Amino acid sequence: MNNSLIRYGFILILLGLLAGFLGPMAKAPSLLISSHMIGMIGGILLIAMGAVWSRFTLSERGKSILKWSWLYTNFGNWLGVLTAAMTGATNFLEINGGPPADAGFANLFVSFMMLSISLAAIVASITAIVGLKSDAT
Repeated sequence: MNNSLIRYGFILILLGLLAGFLGPMAKAPSLLISSHMIGMIGGILLIAMGAVWSRFTLSERGKSILKWSWLYTNFGNWLGVLTAAMTGATNFLEINGGPPADAGFANLFVSFMMLSISLAAIVASITAIVGLKSDAT
């Protein structure tokens, strides 16, 4: 069991819940709902990862990569989508956020976050698959 991942999971759930209060200020309300759900689901994923932590057979470096790639993926996804919701920076998320706004730097930030999160999620998933102990009986 990894209590720090579990703690981070509950923190992300709290952040997702608090994001719901920003509704009246959001320029892309549908993305705010997405951010809220990302906080909930990402938090549950981190709690689950922390609960099964002892099942991974990885080196210390591998465990560090696993932990930090999942943390970056989940917190970064929440922050990137929340930023898009609040600024209208929907160039990268146009399908969910409506027509893109002229959000300048926020568009660059959201685009960077979405691309880097995609890579981190792939690393996290592959590391988890490789590191999971077999149930050979």
